[in-house]
Amino acid sequence: MKVKIFAAIIVSTLAAFPLAKAEAGDRYLSFDIVGGVTGDELGGFNTLGTFSNADDRQNEHFGLSLSYGLRDAATIGGIRLTPELEFAWLDDYSTTTASFPGLPTPLVFYSTSIQTARLGGNVWWPVQESALWRTEIGIGAGLLYRDISTTDGVVAGSGDDFSGYGQLGIRALRSVGPRGKLKVGVNYVRAGETDISLNGGAAGSYSVNTDSLELRLGYELKLN
Repeated sequence: MKVKIFAAIIVSTLAAFPLAKAEAGDRYLSFDIVGGVTGDELGGFNTLGTFSNADDRQNEHFGLSLSYGLRDAATIGGIRLTPELEFAWLDDYSTTTASFPGLPTPLVFYSTSIQTARLGGNVWWPVQESALWRTEIGIGAGLLYRDISTTDGVVAGSGDDFSGYGQLGIRALRSVGPRGKLKVGVNYVRAGETDISLNGGAAGSYSVNTDSLELRLGYELKLN
């Protein structure tokens, strides 16, 4: 909930900033450094101990994003749309969550490592423009890959799987020379659940789903 409130405050604040001009049909590559906060919602059940694996944690994450887009490629109802294909890779992070006997007063804890990658499509449209600045808001969706390993010293599990994700974002771009733009943005990303088995399934399961607030700093290069 704190992540969602923070995201709403930043998005509404950035929406008031002045924007910048775009050139229709420009193909571009964008490189972003990503840093943010992930809210982990943990679940599953330990069938050996007959207790839930439910817990909630917030963790920092960092990564890189590469995007390919076509500026103002379509217009719908007078709104110029920029489609974009994005791949994002987030470095693994660690989290510690409740194990035996579960919340509210666990005595034993799971130590978990999570690595994430995303591939999806975004659509952006301008909300303000000037000679140097352009501000856009956008939505996106795609597939998210998670690789998870966890242990509490008695039971353990590891595995990977795909789930869907959706995102909302706002970004401001400033022209730097005839082909470049500097970029700053904020994205809110909500991803589905990944479930792994504990002790090969003999000890139940451990699940993760996430929502994240990401700050992005990047550079966009016009290709044509």
